[in-house]
Amino acid sequence: ITINEQKFTDVDQVITKKDSLFDKFLVKYYKVVKHVKSRIENFKTVKKYAKNYDKYVGVVNDVYKDGIDFVANKIIIAFIFIFIAIFSKAIQYDLLRFYEICLPLLAGFFIPDIVYKFSYKKYCAILENDLLQAIMIMNNAFKSGRSITQAIYLVTTELKGPIANEFKKVYLEINLGLSIEVAFERLKERIPLEEVNYLTASISILNKTGGNIIKVFDSIEKNLFSRKKLQSELKALTSSSKLIMYVLIFVPIVFVVFISIINKGFFTPLFEEPLGILLICIMFIIYITYILVVKRVMKIRMWYNV
Repeated sequence: ITINEQKFTDVDQVITKKDSLFDKFLVKYYKVVKHVKSRIENFKTVKKYAKNYDKYVGVVNDVYKDGIDFVANKIIIAFIFIFIAIFSKAIQYDLLRFYEICLPLLAGFFIPDIVYKFSYKKYCAILENDLLQAIMIMNNAFKSGRSITQAIYLVTTELKGPIANEFKKVYLEINLGLSIEVAFERLKERIPLEEVNYLTASISILNKTGGNIIKVFDSIEKNLFSRKKLQSELKALTSSSKLIMYVLIFVPIVFVVFISIINKGFFTPLFEEPLGILLICIMFIIYITYILVVKRVMKIRMWYNV
């Protein structure tokens, strides 16, 4: 059972008996998020930080209306992690040390970023895969004598998923009075793909100066198809390099886990002495640098011009 979007928006609405226990929990949780948001949204630093999460609105979560909602969610999760750490120590009749407070706090605050980025990357990958089909539909529409607005509408009816939703927004914005250039500029802001930049630039130039739109879209379609084919070939050729990269990244973690299983108290002095905590921080910085260097070395960039 799912709760409709209106109920999530108005979390003060009375929960009915038809809703599942999970739905009731979600309503309560979003109510807490709303309360935390009201406490932090007036801080300039939070507003500036929350702008980094505006791109996730409508992609990662349909309920959250702006980036501050995501920041509030991160704060709540951080406190949940701290509560779990306190509870686990209370069972052992022990108190939390300083690093045992910092680690759950940082983990709870930054782990949602991984989820957000993964969901957003998956969303962009779906858009990238479906964009070529949208270009082909628009090109065929132009060949049959239809206008840009009609071609956009055809994309919304012929395709499904994120690409159809994005073109629906463009179609609605044009019908509400925005120019075609502005509507596609807004599309470019929502979708950080080079292909969308090419499409937006082409439509903007054609709409201002005129030209053979069929030839232009034939060129875009051909080039995007070639790009997609080249990306598939690169993915196949670099799969072994990526495997080596992941092995190099996870070998230190596996090594630490293996040593901890063999000798549970091997790393205990590092957490009990100030020098040990300092060494852990240094090792963590070195490990992050190591990951960034390995990814940079293994990364292959494909330069492409339409």
